[in-house]
Amino acid sequence: MLDEARPTLRDAIGNTLIYRKLTYLKSQPLLNWLLVGTLALLVSSLIGRASGELLHPWLYVYVCYAIFAGIPYYSIHALDLFSEAESALQFTFCLNADELHSRLLDDARSTFGYRSIGMWVGGGLVLALGDVTIIALRNHIKHAISYRAILFSGQAIFFLCGHGAYVVLKLMQVQYRLVRLPLKLTFLKSGNRAVDAITQLPNFTSFTVLAAYVGLLLAVSLSPFRTEPIMSVWLLVLAASPILTYSWSLIQTHVLQTRIKYFHLDSINAQVEQVYQEARANSSKDNLERLSKLVDIQRNIEQTSEWPISPQVIATLIITSAAAISQFLGAWSALVKTKP
Repeated sequence: MLDEARPTLRDAIGNTLIYRKLTYLKSQPLLNWLLVGTLALLVSSLIGRASGELLHPWLYVYVCYAIFAGIPYYSIHALDLFSEAESALQFTFCLNADELHSRLLDDARSTFGYRSIGMWVGGGLVLALGDVTIIALRNHIKHAISYRAILFSGQAIFFLCGHGAYVVLKLMQVQYRLVRLPLKLTFLKSGNRAVDAITQLPNFTSFTVLAAYVGLLLAVSLSPFRTEPIMSVWLLVLAASPILTYSWSLIQTHVLQTRIKYFHLDSINAQVEQVYQEARANSSKDNLERLSKLVDIQRNIEQTSEWPISPQVIATLIITSAAAISQFLGAWSALVKTKP
């Protein structure tokens, strides 16, 4: 069992997650960041009115709620889900409680902590690309006050996006490593708790990425910059993100379920072989019945699906693929039209 005196991963690194430190309503982080988004919405709308260059309302809503509020809340909730997975993983993999906690703590720190080099590299890279984008769009911004406001707010917007992208990529790496840890299941343990724990956060991430990209596509289509080639490049590059994140999670779940299946299959095969040899030496009724039951169990395990296929999974995959493909085609079409 996990040591009840040991702090959870959330408590252990909570102070290094900058968004949690900035959450004043600790028990209601969603409400806290919705209020932050609302405040940002009011300020940005006032600046737009003051400059006489008020953009489409959806652009303000998307930036304020999906970025200023959404990325911090995603990071907080992702850390919570990561922390909750620890107890389920202990009963599936060979690491003892201390080893597992130490490993997950290192992963959590490198994923969510503000001391992580990857956080600053990811944020800085997207920030630099974002500044290049704003400079390239300068001619479409009529008033200097609007340009300064966009440039100033863009520093936070692009850094948040870069940090969010780093967290998503890092969680994909963590999931890859976790599903390949040595198993320690008994025959009567299915490992479903570990499968659920390892897939819950990636599935939440996949849905978040899909929603964010659909919102971005709409925001760009309603902006004065919708015909700019550089915006088409952004959309083209990001079009693969929804299907990539969801497909990655699906494949890693398949890997874990396959390993669990063959772990149990190896166990039952050994028992079948042992009883088979006993039945050959002594073909008594008891031995033959034992062999028959074990063979039935063996066949049932062999027929177990290695893919987490369900109506929900199929629907999500279709929606994610359709969204990604349509967005890719739309962005590509916009790029082609800009060619002389």
